[in-house]
Amino acid sequence: MSSLGTEESVVPESEVKRLQAQVKELERLLGKKTMENEILKEALELGDELQEARVFDPRERGEARE
Repeated sequence: MSSLGTEESVVPESEVKRLQAQVKELERLLGKKTMENEILKEALELGDELQEARVFDPRERGEARE
């Protein structure tokens, strides 16, 4: 089936709506995963900072005697 005067095919409106809903859901999931990714990156950075602080703290290695 093609539209009048063009070589483009006609898509049923129900198919268009289904595909639009699918795109909306995929965009929602992408946003959610992006937020999760940012949270995990921040957690890793914080973990790295804490690890570095422990490595350079002489009390953590038993070198400082009080």
